[in-house]
Amino acid sequence: MSSRALAALLALSLAPSARASGDVPVERVQLVATSIEGCAGLVFPRAARELYIDGNEAVDAAARFWELDRPAAYAHGRATRRYRIGAGVLEVDAELSPELDREVVRLSVAEPIAPEYLATYLPGTSLPCERTTHYTAVRRPAARADLAALARFDAALHEATELLYDSDFGESEARLREAMDLRPADPAPYWMMARLRYLTLEGRASALGRAERIAGYEEAELWADGAVARAPGRAEGYLWQAIAHGRIATSAGSVSLAVRGWVGGRGPSWLKQTMRKAVSLPEDFRFFGFSTRGDALHALAQFYRLAPTGWYMRFVGTRGNLDRAIELSREAVALQPVRIEYRKELAVELLCRRADGDIAEARAQLGMLSALPAITAIDRIDRTHALALLHEPNAGVCSYSRDAFRELGT
Repeated sequence: MSSRALAALLALSLAPSARASGDVPVERVQLVATSIEGCAGLVFPRAARELYIDGNEAVDAAARFWELDRPAAYAHGRATRRYRIGAGVLEVDAELSPELDREVVRLSVAEPIAPEYLATYLPGTSLPCERTTHYTAVRRPAARADLAALARFDAALHEATELLYDSDFGESEARLREAMDLRPADPAPYWMMARLRYLTLEGRASALGRAERIAGYEEAELWADGAVARAPGRAEGYLWQAIAHGRIATSAGSVSLAVRGWVGGRGPSWLKQTMRKAVSLPEDFRFFGFSTRGDALHALAQFYRLAPTGWYMRFVGTRGNLDRAIELSREAVALQPVRIEYRKELAVELLCRRADGDIAEARAQLGMLSALPAITAIDRIDRTHALALLHEPNAGVCSYSRDAFRELGT
């Protein structure tokens, strides 16, 4: 599909679609949390919930799979979700009281999970554990809803993510398109599609030509544009706009990016402001060892490392700042210490700056990340690059990117 055709599709799909075939009259009840206790080490959201109820079935239409204590669908007050972690499985069982004023969520290992995966996905958490939430239930005006379609949306997003982690990009995309059909105005499938396009390219960037890489990242950026159009006050769309556009820049070269800034459009100043929105706006996605804020800090650090520092950059409203890049990377590592790419980026920045103590700190970061489990294909690429840098730091390290690494090493 061409970029123009994709942009048209994204614009048209903002219009609501009629899916009335399964609509039935339902009760609506808002649940406001008054107390939460148990499962120390896990961060759970406290946002008010709204259940759509039809007899013994209930659906929380705003639930997302990454909120472990917020099931999307209940039958007779019970819900179960299973999450694959490496070769193991985490099971989450929930029981909601008939009065809707109390819920108990139990997390347990259904199939053995390797210790290194538990340390990455659930650091500081002892399993099994139990969390109890007390609610005030507030009746809302009745409505009509298709409970099966409401529940299927979140299930499709969950399936898409697990397929993505398995590098099954085609099936993952099919689930995201299903979710788009179910809720065209929801931003989640759009930023997740941008992420899918990005990860598809990152896993084979060094094998692709420059034009092919740029075209792929441009498509990812268009999907992110769709997320921003649907939720301009949330961080995820801006994050994937910035990541995709940044990779266009590293594929094309930073001088090309600067020229685009001089003549208008999405130049360096736009990119910096977009990343700042990703850092400062409220995040939705916080899943095990991953979060939007951590990725936004990481992306902004890369921008400050790669942006030119010359006097001419004042004409485009921004410039590189290696000290600021290191500050941001240290914050990202502190937030999510088990992310290989965060530690790698911090090491690259330190190797580039070479102030007193930087080389020793860089080597320490590279050594620590070598002991972390490589969960995804990109983790494995980053760990390989990090080990190469550990044994033979390259003179071109300041301009490091995944696709250019092979060129730097030659």
